[in-house]
Amino acid sequence: MWLASKIYGLIIHCRNWLYDKGVLKSYKAILPTICIGNLAIGGTGKTPHTEHFARLLTNSGYKVAILSRGYHRKTKGFRIVDANSTAAEVGDEPLQMYKNSGVIVAVCKDRLRGVRILKDTFPDLQLVLLDDAMQYRRLIPSLTIMLTAADNLYTTDKMLPLGRLRDEKQSVKRANMVIVSNVCDNLPQTDNINNRVFFSKIRYENLRPLLPMSVPDHISKPLIVTGIAQPKSMIEYLRNEYKQVKVLKFADHHTFNSSDYKKIFGYNADYIITTEKDSMRLSSSDCPKDLLSKTFVLPISVECDEADKFLLERVSELFSN
Repeated sequence: MWLASKIYGLIIHCRNWLYDKGVLKSYKAILPTICIGNLAIGGTGKTPHTEHFARLLTNSGYKVAILSRGYHRKTKGFRIVDANSTAAEVGDEPLQMYKNSGVIVAVCKDRLRGVRILKDTFPDLQLVLLDDAMQYRRLIPSLTIMLTAADNLYTTDKMLPLGRLRDEKQSVKRANMVIVSNVCDNLPQTDNINNRVFFSKIRYENLRPLLPMSVPDHISKPLIVTGIAQPKSMIEYLRNEYKQVKVLKFADHHTFNSSDYKKIFGYNADYIITTEKDSMRLSSSDCPKDLLSKTFVLPISVECDEADKFLLERVSELFSN
């Protein structure tokens, strides 16, 4: 593991060096872009933060779109997410962002091409948020927001496979803002904004049914079904809410199948609680309706007032220059 981590780190360092020196070319997109990413593999809250910033910028008067790679989708090329899209076609996270953010969402592995098509398709578009694009070095973003989880800071992490880092620590220099996400208690006050380090907190909202139905007055002994990178905080929250909780964990972006449904039914749970991201895959699959009918989604929102203010100031500067 140690040797593999060193070799992987060397490969990533060489790749970054080639881009930094201009041997591998980077280009600015046709529109202003904001990259929202991290140095680790999952678990920092990129999707809810992207949704949050999309709504923030839209409410501030900007015409915004989100562009994602569409990880784990079964299609290729550029696609615009719409009401008929499935997780298999566009990916679970882009589908979630489309349903929650209220902005244009598209997927394309080639981000430069994706931004260009978005501009051609929506001429009044002003700004594109690049979901999970810190490692996409071919595009030079106008601003970069880097997330790092409070319970697993990049500074104490190690390169894959020894740790969770997929990029070297010094890549933080490319970020205009660093947000320490998933802070459990009250948000610390940022005294010196010049350091550009901010904090965010995840808030769990009221449960909502996956299918249109009334929410029962009392939910007892639920089964938590999750296929996300870091479900720990969600599980801890629900264990505080309910006395008896069972947990069934799958791998991140897991594609649910008939054997999974049998496994879920085997728990004989009266209610199932899952994440918004998992609900995109469950509702897009051939999941039995009697399972979906007792499934509830736990929505989350992001609180990061100081980061919001700083971002709006930087975006204002982009359009004033």
